[in-house]
Formats: sequence, structure tokens, C-alpha cells
Amino acid sequence: MKKNLLLFFLIVSSAFLNNVTAQKVFIDGYIIRNDGSVIYGKIESVKKDNTPSVCIFKWFDVAHSLVYKPGDIKAFGFRGGSRYDTKKIKNRLVFISCLASGNANLYYDGKTMYVETEKTASPVPLTKGNADMIFAGNPVSTSDFRDVLQKTLENKQGFSLPEKINLDKKTVTGIVSSYNSNNVKASHVYAETNQNIYFGEMSNAGKFKFTYGVTAGITGIKFSATDTDPYTSVFLPKMTSYKFIPTGGIFVEKQLTRIKDIIDVHAELSFLNNNMYLYNFEEQKSYPYLTIRSDIFIKYSAIKAPVYLQFNFSQKKIVPYMSVGGYYSYLAGTSYRRDYETEDRDYVVRQFSDNSITIKNKELGWLVGFGIRYKINPKTSAFIQGRYEGGSGIYSAQDPLSQGSVAISILAGVKF
Repeated sequence: MKKNLLLFFLIVSSAFLNNVTAQKVFIDGYIIRNDGSVIYGKIESVKKDNTPSVCIFKWFDVAHSLVYKPGDIKAFGFRGGSRYDTKKIKNRLVFISCLASGNANLYYDGKTMYVETEKTASPVPLTKGNADMIFAGNPVSTSDFRDVLQKTLENKQGFSLPEKINLDKKTVTGIVSSYNSNNVKASHVYAETNQNIYFGEMSNAGKFKFTYGVTAGITGIKFSATDTDPYTSVFLPKMTSYKFIPTGGIFVEKQLTRIKDIIDVHAELSFLNNNMYLYNFEEQKSYPYLTIRSDIFIKYSAIKAPVYLQFNFSQKKIVPYMSVGGYYSYLAGTSYRRDYETEDRDYVVRQFSDNSITIKNKELGWLVGFGIRYKINPKTSAFIQGRYEGGSGIYSAQDPLSQGSVAISILAGVKF
């Protein structure tokens, strides 16, 4: 049963996560063809990839996607955001992030920056070590990145290379931009595409109406029951403390409000395996004055499906929230066994077994919870939640029972 539950959990988790990763978003952008003409449309977001393998372009939202590889087009970019040029880096054509353009172009592949001018045969890496380059048709050796900049960014009126230069994007981009601004050719500096634009486009496309996630934590369970038939007496276990069990699950969440995330409906599938041992001790105060010692073994695996409304009290990065709803639990692999012994006043001990009650295969209940969610970005968040649950109980007997269950849970998770 454990293996089946684990397999089921992995299959459903994979399906949810595949659905999440399959979500695509297109942002207003453009492509520059090899003949220099510019075509405006929609470009699939590349997030923070500095060397995307392809450019996926649409004329408009419902149009067919066109896939361009490095060399098929000169460049592509996002309006008000990043740009990627086709360049030959390490003898391979790639799309590479352009930080600045003009008389001198500056590129970045995530690790190394490259500078290029009309006199360099190809982009020249900026490193702390020496580098060889072709400049104005002649081979030139350089000692470090400052030497490369000194040779490629020729001193002109209004521009001179600073004495001290840090090898970071901000510093070098500023230097190249300053050099370009003192030349006739148009110059541009390209910022990384704002992630708020990315998430705004996804939200407008309805991508955030459904979100998925995983959760894990610990649940404390306590059962209670009494026999309501005054003419019979069935033994019912007594629990004085909670039994704590690890639990984990997956969930789907739908935002009900259109613009602000105020109310969500949350459906969850959680799993726990309860293998419980209880010890009960009883001394009878009337005839036959027996001392009764009971060992009770309760076992089941539960698939719980909570469904609840979540009320969010903030739209900021830290969001306190409250949850109210109910749940259905399916109990599989149930077993109940009571082994007990009696001891009379003469110290005579007798042993017995009792199977007068069984474990039901389902339970219904309600829940209320409070939690705090931290927004990593508008799509992804981490949360911790405390939850209190009341259930209908799990015992089944021939006698009518008044019973219930109480559970407290501390859960943490991630919403994608």
C-alpha cells in the first residue's frame, strides 16, 4: 500500500509540475532580420537566460509560432528590455545578451563580457588574463581586460578611459555607453527585461488563475468515542495526547478575484500513514474489581482531500491569510486489534483479544487555518500554515457511537 501511495503521489506531482513548466508567455518585442529590417510582434520570454538557444516569435497572440536559431536573424529583443544578437563566440554562432550598442557593442554570456567594434574581427572577451585579438586586420596581444578596452575604445574628444576599472557589468557598461555617446552612431543601453512585465503578461494571459504546489509537514491526531447505548458496553480506546505523523501532499489553487488576489479556492491531496499504538489501563472500583491492561494497534493509510477558501489579507510580499473549508478522507489498509489482560484480586491474569470495533474507510470533517505566505515573485511563493481540523471519527461498531477526531497540523510548502 505504501508503494502504491508513493507511486500515485509521484505520478500526480509530475503531471502538475509538467503542466506548470509547460506554461509559456509571450512579451511585446521585435526581431531584426539579416537585411536589417525590423519586425514587431510577440517574443517568448527567455527569463534570465543570457544565451537562449532559440527565438520563438509570433505576429500576434493566436498566431503560429516561428522558431529562429542563431544566424537565422540578426537580433531579437523585448520592448523596453533586453536584446540578443547573433554572434560567433568560441567558434559557434549563438544568441548572446547585448548590454550596450553603438560604435562599440558589449555582450554578456552569463560569465564573461565581450567587446566589439568595427575594427575587431569578432567579440573580444574581457578577462583578467591576456587575450589575442584581430584589430584593424592585424593580430594584437593584450595583457588584461583594461588593455583590451584601451586598444578597442580609441580616445576621442570627450572620452578617456578611467585609471581604475572594476570588471563588472555596471562599470563596463557605463564605460562603453560613455564612449558610444561621444560618437556619431546611435547608441543604446539594454536593461534586463523587467520580471514584472513578464509576470504581468502571464497574469493577463490567465496563467496565474490556476497555480500548483507541494506541501509537507506534521499532523497530530487524537480520536475520541463513547458508547451511547446504555444497555451495552463496548470497549473504546482512550487517547490523552496527540499522535504525530509526517504528512505531504500536492495542491491546486484558483484565484477567484480578477485583479487582486483576495480570495482563492484551494484543493489539496495529502497522504499520511498512521501506525498507532495505544496503551490503556483501567482499575474497576466495583465487582469484579479487575485491573485491565490493553494494548491497542490501529493502522491505516489515508488519502485526504481538503477543499477550502483562502482569504488573503495583504497584496505585499508577506501575505497573512486565513483558510476555512472541509475535507474528505479515504482510509485504506485499515486494521484494529486489541490485546488485553485482566487481573483479579487474587492476582490471576487472563489474556484476551478483542475485535469488536473496526476502522471505517472514510471520514468527513471541517478545517480552519492561519498562515503566512512569502512571495518570491508574483508566480512563486513559499508558505507556512497552522491548521485545526475536526472530523467525524474512524471507529465502527455494532453499538451506536458518539465520536469524533481532532487534528492539528503545521505545514510548509511552495506554490509554483
